[in-house]
Formats: sequence, structure tokens, C-alpha cells
Amino acid sequence: MRRAPIPSPKGRDIAVVTTAQFCLAFALNFMFVFLPFYVQTISTLDEAATLRWTGLIVGAASAMATFGSPFWANLTDRFSPKVLFERGILSHIILVALMGFVTDLRLLLGIRILQGFFGGISTIGLIIVSAVSSEEQLARRMGMYQSALTLGQIFSPPLGAMAAAAFGFRGRSWRPA
Repeated sequence: MRRAPIPSPKGRDIAVVTTAQFCLAFALNFMFVFLPFYVQTISTLDEAATLRWTGLIVGAASAMATFGSPFWANLTDRFSPKVLFERGILSHIILVALMGFVTDLRLLLGIRILQGFFGGISTIGLIIVSAVSSEEQLARRMGMYQSALTLGQIFSPPLGAMAAAAFGFRGRSWRPA
């Protein structure tokens, strides 16, 4: 009877980092669909002001990720990329959980800014992939990693919208003040 080859530790590293990045991208983009409804629900402002805050809150994470990526990449020179990647994912879990308890738009914006800054961990994943891959494997493995990230971003918004429809999440109706 022929045994399946045992994956090398470096092969497992690729699988774990790629799967973790897919799950993180999926979860964050799944939640992204609910965010405008949530902002509308907790807002005490009029419709126009709430819409402005929604734009700020939704866009804050992407804007801050541009600063977070180089920061996290520089930290990998001093600290273990695997530990940084794990802590970055843990920070996202904590921040998303905290978002569920927020009732102030300013605090929600602050959490989204932090979330964006910690969003640079995808760069650490790329560093891990390049560190554990041979020159022949590098292009394929980086492609797998980037595909996992992209697939998480592509499939989760429609599924998040279906979940919002199925669970009936709706913002409050607008009433004149």
C-alpha cells in the first residue's frame, strides 16, 4: 500500500498562512456589508451627517492600511513574522468583536482606523511565503496566497448581503428630528 507523502513543514506553513489570509479577508469583507446598516443604527445624527460618517468609517480602514503595510513589513526584521501574523489576526478578531458593542460613531471610526493599520498583516503573509519558498516555488506560492486573499474579498460580500437579508438586519427608519 502506497502512502501519501508527508507535507514538509514549509509546505504546511504555506497552507496555514494562505488559509488564514483567505479566512481573514472573507470575514472582514463579509462584515463590511453590515457596516453601513450598523452605522445607521447607532447614529444619533440626521441622515446627511450619518451618510458622511458612514463614508469615513467605511473608508478609514483602507486608508490606514497604506500606512500599516510598511510598518508591519519593517517589524519583520526585528520580530518573528509568524508571531506578528498571528497577533495581527488576533487583533482583527478583538477589534471586530469590539465593534459589536460600540454605540458612538467616533469610537467606531477609531476602531476602523486601528483595523486598517493592522490590515498590513497581509504583507507579513507575503514575507512568510517568500521566506519558506524556493526560487522555483515562489511565483506559484505567491500566486496561491494572493488568490486566497482575492477570493476571500470576492465571495464574502455577496454572502454577507444574503446573510443580512436572511437575518433581517436593517437600520432604523429615518424620522425628522
